[in-house]
Parts: sequence; structure tokens; C-alpha cells
Amino acid sequence: MAKPTVPKVLIRAVVALWLMSWIALFWLFDHFSRTRPRHPDANDGHIYYLKTVSNVVYLNAADQRLQIIATSIAVTSLLAFLVLD
Repeated sequence: MAKPTVPKVLIRAVVALWLMSWIALFWLFDHFSRTRPRHPDANDGHIYYLKTVSNVVYLNAADQRLQIIATSIAVTSLLAFLVLD
């Protein structure tokens, strides 16, 4: 029996999502590393650490959720591409 084919437009959309999400994720890590405090500050809510290439910064809850969502989209889109291809 022949393997079902996936429309090329779907594969291209998943690849585009994967590429955009990884670019956004790298930008987000760079932005956080330049703009977030390097020491925890419970008064401002910066208590969630993020280890970047050059240092450790502390995020607040909203920043951490954004980072988790961006990472999840990047990984999920990569897995979707691998499954569809």
C-alpha cells in the first residue's frame, strides 16, 4: 500500500513556523540577557533564572511563560516537520 502524501504547502508552513519560532527564540534569549537583572529580585518578581550563553539572568513570571511558550512552539514545529517529512 502506498504511503499517504502530505501536501507540500503544509510542509512549507511547518518549516516556516519552525524557522520563525527559532529566530524568535534566539532573539528572546538575547533580549532577556541584555535587559533582565543578573541577580534575583523578589520585590520585582524576577526570581526565575535563565542561563544564557554568557550569564545568568532572572525573569519574572510573565517572561518565563513567554520563554516556555516560545520554546514549546519551536520544538513542536520541529517535531511536526520530522513526522510529516
